[in-house]
Amino acid sequence: MAQSWVYDQVQLLAGSREVQQHLARQIRPVGSAPLVLDIGGGTGLVRSLFSPASTYVCLDIDPMKLSGFVRKHPKEQALLADAAQIPIKRESMDVVLCTNVSHHLPDELFSNVVAEAMRLLKDHGCLIFLDAVWDPARPISRLLW
Repeated sequence: MAQSWVYDQVQLLAGSREVQQHLARQIRPVGSAPLVLDIGGGTGLVRSLFSPASTYVCLDIDPMKLSGFVRKHPKEQALLADAAQIPIKRESMDVVLCTNVSHHLPDELFSNVVAEAMRLLKDHGCLIFLDAVWDPARPISRLLW
């Protein structure tokens, strides 16, 4: 998307509120101040699901989306990088979040992204992975695919 606000609106139309409700249930148990990496975080739509005390890093390969994130969250960390080669120290994150990314990746790249996520997690870290599923019975699924 050429404009980050357009991306945010498309996400809302595609059901991001429902996705965030599912994510919130998974995020609640992770603690009040985790170190969080959001792979493919775009404009940071899920930042609000984490405690303000958490350290949140939004990683994306799209500079336009990251600029939207920085406008909304100027004190947060934005990282322009490839999710298959993340320039972050091994075992440094409490939570690695990867939502709505894998359907954009070819199979061979997907396994690299998962390996990177696992490399970054601390021993008792949490990987939260969520993506869309093709369901021909649902109109939104037919529209998106």
